[in-house]
Amino acid sequence: MNETRGYQVQGDPERVSARLAELADQFGADELMLFTPVYEPKDRARSFELITVRA
Repeated sequence: MNETRGYQVQGDPERVSARLAELADQFGADELMLFTPVYEPKDRARSFELITVRA
């Protein structure tokens, strides 16, 4: 479990965008699968909306 913490991303939109780009580069990925552990559907949708805007 602790080894996956290095792949967790949180913060303001700029920080999240930069870290996701770093992870994609690190693994040579052209896409990422995201998991947002947010219970409320409205809040989860907003989380993905924020990520999409920066993509």
